[in-house]
Amino acid sequence: MNKWNALLNHTGRYRKYLTGSNLIILGILLFAALLRLNGLNWDSGFGFHPDERSLYLRADCMYRILAEALGYKTCISDYPNVRTGMPGISTFLNPDTSPLNPRWFPLGSVLIYLLVAIRFFLEIFVDLQALDMRYAGRILSALADIASVGMIYIIGRRLFSTRIGLLAAFFMASSAINVQSSHFYRPETFSALFCLFVFWALIRLYDEQRLRDVLIVGALLGLALSPKINVVFLVLPLFVTCFLISQANSKERGYIYLVSRLTIYLGISLLSAMCVYALLNPYAVLDIGTYYSDVKSQSLMAKNAGMWPFTTQYVGTMPLLYQLKQSVIWGLGIPIGVISWSGVIFSIVLLCRRKASRFADSIILIWLVPQLIFLESFEVHFTRYLFCLIPFMVLLGARLLISIVDSARHIVVSGNCEKCLKGVLHWMPLHRFPNAYASNVITISFCAFVTLAILPGLAFSSVYLEPHTAVQGSEWLHLNVPSGTKILSDNHWDEFIPGMERYDVWQFPLYESDSREKISELARNLSESDYLVFYSYRPFVSALRAEDKYPLSAQYYRFLFEGKLGYELVERFHSYPSLWRVSLKDDPYSYVGLPEPLDSLQSSDSHLHINLGYADDNVVGYDHPQVLIFQNTAKLPFAMIDTMLSRVSSSLTDNSNASLLMQEETFQTQISGGTWSERFSNSYFVNKYAAVIWLISVELIYVITLPIAIILFRFLPDRGIIFARTLGLLLISYLSWMLVNLNLMSFGREVIVISIAVTALVSGLIFWRYKEQILSVILDQWRLITLSEILFISLFIGFLMIRMFNPDLWHPFRGGEKPMDMAYLQAVARTSLFPPYDPWFSGGIMNYYYWGYLIVSVPLLITTIPPHTAFNLAVPLLFALAATGAFSIVFNLATKTCAPVNRVENNRKAFIKYLERPVMAGIIGVCFVALIGNLDGMLQIITAGLKVFYDPTYLYSGFDFWKSSRVIPPGLAVIPLGSAFWMASGYSGPSDISYHITEFPFFSFLFADLHAHMMVIPFGLLSLGLLLNLFLCIGRGSKRYVTAITLVLGVSIGSLWAINSWDYPSYLLVAIATVAVAIYYRNGSVWYKCLYFLLITSCIIASSVVAFWPFWNSYETFGAGISLSLWITPLSSYLVIHGLFLAVIVWFVCDRAFTCGKGIKAHISLEYLTFIQNRWLKYILLSVLIVFPAYLIFIGYYTACLNLVILEWAILNVLNRREQIYENRSVVFSVILLGIGCAIALGVEFLKFNNDIGRMNTLFKFYLHVWIFYSLSASFMLWYLLQRHYSRPSAIWLYRCASFVVIVLILGCINYPIFGTLARIQDRFDTEYIGLDGSAYMITADHVEQDNTIELNSDRGAIRWLQSNVQGTPIILEAHDEQYHWSSRISSNTGLPTILGWPWHQIQQRNNAISEINRRKIVISDIYNTTMGYKALKLLEDYHVTYIVVGQLERIHYSPDGLQKFNNMVSDGLLETVFNNQGTTVYRILP
Repeated sequence: MNKWNALLNHTGRYRKYLTGSNLIILGILLFAALLRLNGLNWDSGFGFHPDERSLYLRADCMYRILAEALGYKTCISDYPNVRTGMPGISTFLNPDTSPLNPRWFPLGSVLIYLLVAIRFFLEIFVDLQALDMRYAGRILSALADIASVGMIYIIGRRLFSTRIGLLAAFFMASSAINVQSSHFYRPETFSALFCLFVFWALIRLYDEQRLRDVLIVGALLGLALSPKINVVFLVLPLFVTCFLISQANSKERGYIYLVSRLTIYLGISLLSAMCVYALLNPYAVLDIGTYYSDVKSQSLMAKNAGMWPFTTQYVGTMPLLYQLKQSVIWGLGIPIGVISWSGVIFSIVLLCRRKASRFADSIILIWLVPQLIFLESFEVHFTRYLFCLIPFMVLLGARLLISIVDSARHIVVSGNCEKCLKGVLHWMPLHRFPNAYASNVITISFCAFVTLAILPGLAFSSVYLEPHTAVQGSEWLHLNVPSGTKILSDNHWDEFIPGMERYDVWQFPLYESDSREKISELARNLSESDYLVFYSYRPFVSALRAEDKYPLSAQYYRFLFEGKLGYELVERFHSYPSLWRVSLKDDPYSYVGLPEPLDSLQSSDSHLHINLGYADDNVVGYDHPQVLIFQNTAKLPFAMIDTMLSRVSSSLTDNSNASLLMQEETFQTQISGGTWSERFSNSYFVNKYAAVIWLISVELIYVITLPIAIILFRFLPDRGIIFARTLGLLLISYLSWMLVNLNLMSFGREVIVISIAVTALVSGLIFWRYKEQILSVILDQWRLITLSEILFISLFIGFLMIRMFNPDLWHPFRGGEKPMDMAYLQAVARTSLFPPYDPWFSGGIMNYYYWGYLIVSVPLLITTIPPHTAFNLAVPLLFALAATGAFSIVFNLATKTCAPVNRVENNRKAFIKYLERPVMAGIIGVCFVALIGNLDGMLQIITAGLKVFYDPTYLYSGFDFWKSSRVIPPGLAVIPLGSAFWMASGYSGPSDISYHITEFPFFSFLFADLHAHMMVIPFGLLSLGLLLNLFLCIGRGSKRYVTAITLVLGVSIGSLWAINSWDYPSYLLVAIATVAVAIYYRNGSVWYKCLYFLLITSCIIASSVVAFWPFWNSYETFGAGISLSLWITPLSSYLVIHGLFLAVIVWFVCDRAFTCGKGIKAHISLEYLTFIQNRWLKYILLSVLIVFPAYLIFIGYYTACLNLVILEWAILNVLNRREQIYENRSVVFSVILLGIGCAIALGVEFLKFNNDIGRMNTLFKFYLHVWIFYSLSASFMLWYLLQRHYSRPSAIWLYRCASFVVIVLILGCINYPIFGTLARIQDRFDTEYIGLDGSAYMITADHVEQDNTIELNSDRGAIRWLQSNVQGTPIILEAHDEQYHWSSRISSNTGLPTILGWPWHQIQQRNNAISEINRRKIVISDIYNTTMGYKALKLLEDYHVTYIVVGQLERIHYSPDGLQKFNNMVSDGLLETVFNNQGTTVYRILP
């Protein structure tokens, strides 16, 4: 009896744990275990999951090397330096010799080490092979996922309630994707569990706020990153948690305490995370080169669908929508999927409305939303990418469902059931539905939903009750197909059917580039094989998703599934998720437009199949693929199959699914519209008065847009009067473009006229609404309006004169790329739809930032001026717009500046007083941004003078205007000191040579290539003007006005992506920084400021993307990404480029030191900083600010050091001037521009864009941005400094010395506009023509090509005939050659598409079609050289050619016999001669 009482007492201790919730969660965990531990041997040991198989094999090799077991020599054959056995410390630390170095880092090394440790233990009892470890690995994976179910319950209970935790655990236990992933030994289940551990620790940290919890969070963060590093966004909830607890403890101690405490928390936790990560993955640090290479490779794979064959299936899939569908239908199951995604949206809405738990929703959403955005930025959308987000989505879904149930029950309890149901159930007698029954309905509905939620997981577990489909297929082949039978296997880069070694197998190399040889080999094997076997549907889905890349292979699959190749499906093995004879069927066939083969096979299947559409390869490809076995029943001969497959047209215009190529309907619309003679005029009047007509059209747009600008720029002193032209061109272009994209109109003069009318109507309504205000502004600002008109017209006429003295649009040496610009300009002006057709790749769309040509097309189509004249009018227009835009920005900054301190009115000279006017600031801005050059011009003059002085016989060859754009000489990659740990030890070879372009605005306009980087300058300045307006109105303007200006700014910045995509990130960065500073100076809590900042920046980014989504959707970038730069800018070259601006900036910095009242010494020691009160914090900050520049000097990065020092100064001054913002906001804005310029220049020293020529384009495009930002900032600073007067002797000395240096540098920079212009206008053909006709040089010019002289006038006649007589925009054929030659001259001067233009630009713009570009080169040569007319005619028909040009250039490049056939084809009635001037002949193909 005593023993029994003792037992009862002992049991009573644990009675408190036997609660209802604990029993329920125990049941849920048992249910989860049942689903996850079922069928662990699903692949019968064949290892059908490639990643899992790779882990087992690598762990096996590591074990054999460590244990020196049988077979270890094979494992070290590729790494002869590896030492066997357990390593010592020296061996361990050497990645080349250590046996613990996996030398493979796509997945975390900890997964391999875990298997090796278990193997050592198990080998004590039994001998194991590599794949025998599948039991251990899959059990571990299943246990991790079961533990995740328990952890989501704990987290849900802590954050919300026990009910929500239980429901979330149940949903997760029933989730199909969790059930499936538990059967694979991959990182996902471990990463998800460790992520949940991190959140559990964050909750503890938030509640307890102990230092040890900070360490635990960091350690668990390192643990979560160790299986796979793609969960790095876990640092965001860590930041939010640390911020919230720091803010809670700093309300009375101030802002600095918050920052310091936050820094300490983050520093400790991140240091702990790095230590744990390095401990678990030591060779990620010790072998960082291999680690970085593997991670980068994985990143590129994810970013670029089709880069690796197994990602080709994701080509063209829609971000978010694809994952949404796959996760709802196949990942979570429809009930759980719908409620989970709805729960995410519900939580976002609650957080925005501040009705949710601040901490709970903040840490979940700050992890879930950015991680989701990050994952969806990739082109590859593996379903498993979402796995670590699933627990949190399920938790939010459970919270939503419980909220719905609670709300419904609240209505019942309050007695309002009938009232709430009255509008919905008006047809039901309410007396039959009393409130008492409603509670039962709610309970039944909830139970029904939960029951439905469990079904997908149960159904999916049935997959593991049957043998793998590949094993079933292998058994069927073994029973029905004799050994030695020839089988065609279609499983390239896919898994395998076991036992195929018994047969004569040929594998179709699908992912090799399509070619005639590849298809002929396929046809031969199709005719000889008896069977055709598919492991899964990945091959044909991939080929049809990337049909532009595999057009021939795609056609093969169509013929196969349509039964045209003589193959019939004899057996199909599938294992659909099933429950109670109801199967969830996946359908890959309709997804890619193929007929499902042989439906009769399903007639014997008694299951009810529910077709849920296409399932991602991750869902079905590993554990239950559809295995298809076709039999060759017709035995078609090789010749017949080869002929059938060869019928696929060579012209990619027939491929309606190809990216960057027109669909058939679009193609027909384009070639039938855009007649040259209907859009442009060659009349005498238009040509003679072209400049006047052009200027009048621009002034008309200015007048129309002026009221809009005045209201829009209401916080600028000039009210946007000067920006009205640029704004008008942007608005009219955008309206025209959108009308065409919405399929409301075709592009042409009519749509532009309608857009002008709409703009005028809106402007008129605004004028009517704000009449008094607008008239008041015009009357008050009439002097400024007059001055701006004089300035604009003067700049326009001045540059017009320069173009008149050298209007030539081609030159063999320094003509630049004007032929491409002319071709693209005319293609945009002649297009009927957007995106425009590509004139240099017939049948293709223009994969280029074409919006600049669209803007130029507005006055071009209004005035009907011919393009060869309009080209030379567009350059002065853009120059004048850029210069006046700079004037406006600096003028507004000067006008908004308060009266300078320390000014002494007595004895001030009239000249100095005149300089104080804001107009002079604007003039300085015009000069600095658009009129001056770099210091290379001065160096050329000094060098030439010294040479003449020391050598009187020296003959001066003249000023080299080109040299100033190549200040940085070509160079090999740098060989940094070992301390530059991010770079390799050294580089050599031609591939490491980088050329550098150092253009500046005046050079770009003078050289006059109508390139995107030049056309974008006025619109970048417009964005800065709008940004300055927003900067001034935040905190002062109404919410409606701030919202409006934010949206307009977003559209303006978005236009930069379409005009020149390189400008978009730079100006977006300026916008984000400016908004951050403006909000930083506002009153309010830090939390409110963060939300306000996120709201405005999100609005800017969203509007910039949404407004130009048609362009984003059609524009393809290839290999986009960032990599480390191997080159640095010499400091001497950097000073030559930006020396004048840097001198002004240094002067301004010194002036600020005196302004703070304690001199330069106090400035350097940071004593002047008022936003940091703690002395020790100042010392720590000073140390940090010194250490990094010193380190850069030590490793030889002198230019980076200079930019970093200026950037540090800019940041500190922006933070320190907080209390003076409304007095010196112009100074703050100029410092922001300076800081961003330094940040960009600093970034160029370390990073470059992929697929660049060295870092040529990266430096070229971003240094132009740096010039703009530096010049605007320096021009305002110079005006600010020139009006100051000092009483201290040291300050007076600084003022005089600095003024002298700046004046000397300005004189040096003025050299280029003078001497460079004179040199440029002489660098042309030997002709006396002065005017605007860019094609006039052809009248008298001759060109030597391969020692043969070409009279260009003969081609000019053909060009004029094609312009005047051709209807629509048909395709032409002309000679092909490399870039910068006379080739493509017909297409360039008419805008008619040719088969292939200059190849280099096409390779850049169509990097996925290099083989087609090379094929087109061969096709053009074949058409001209072949003597067989029918062959030439077939190729011409394939490419839809209508006109053939045979001129002197064609006679040089191609054989006379081949060209003679065209005359023979005229005699045969196949062609007709439509133009002949004894030099050039144009043929037309007869229908």
